[in-house]
Amino acid sequence: MWWRNTRIYLDYASATPVLPEAQAAVNRASALFGNPGAVHKEAVAAKALLEKSRERVAMQLGCKAREVVFTSGLTEANNLAILGFARKLSMIGSSKGNPLRNTQGLPLEGTHWIVSAIEHASVLECFAEVERFGGKVTHVEPDHRGIIKPEVVARALRPETVFVSIGWGNNEIGTVQPLSSIARLIREHEQKNKKQIAFHSDAGQAPLYLSPQVHTLGVDLFSLGSGKLYGPRGIGTLYIDNTVALAPIIVGGGQERGLRSGTEEPALAAGFAEAFEIVAGERD
Repeated sequence: MWWRNTRIYLDYASATPVLPEAQAAVNRASALFGNPGAVHKEAVAAKALLEKSRERVAMQLGCKAREVVFTSGLTEANNLAILGFARKLSMIGSSKGNPLRNTQGLPLEGTHWIVSAIEHASVLECFAEVERFGGKVTHVEPDHRGIIKPEVVARALRPETVFVSIGWGNNEIGTVQPLSSIARLIREHEQKNKKQIAFHSDAGQAPLYLSPQVHTLGVDLFSLGSGKLYGPRGIGTLYIDNTVALAPIIVGGGQERGLRSGTEEPALAAGFAEAFEIVAGERD
């Protein structure tokens, strides 16, 4: 035949291949088999690599290294942001005589949450859980172009609103949401009501194309997955502004500032950091 069948992969929004440089970083780091939580020589070397990788990721986000928590991926990062906030909120209510509880004992009663109607299931299912625990959830709809307009979010805000989640780049239709404009209206509402609102965004693969400077975007919580950024799968990160308090949803050894128990994997962190730096350099 005069033609050849050529397979072209077009599912990059779902998963990107691993860059050779990122895979090489993983392979090199795999020799550091020590547990980063221990104190012997092998552990110290593994911990040093883990923290160096955290600093590199933080540099790309324009935040402090201590504001970066490694997770198993984007789904867990979203769960930690939303359900970790809900759990912390219910714990605070319990410690203050249960002002958030009603006669049925629902821990999130009296709280209001906002989420865009076109989020990934790893976000929407978390909000379904919030509703099961008594929180009131408003799903804001996009316009005909797939954009969540800031004024629509502003109209949904209430005095009892505690959390807003709007994805940055939509994983189905590719629309980019105006996070900084939404953040500005949220902050105005905060000042008026003298009550903090946590603003979360599932960033997904948007940092391939847009600079993810968290303070410019105005977000408090920002979820990323390495597997969307040409890095190894099995690792992600959640940026947590130092003004936001979360409770862990995975407990055990107290790793990652007590927010994500489980032995860290420095090799995956190194691959993630390497890929993130490379795609940032090629972003334009």
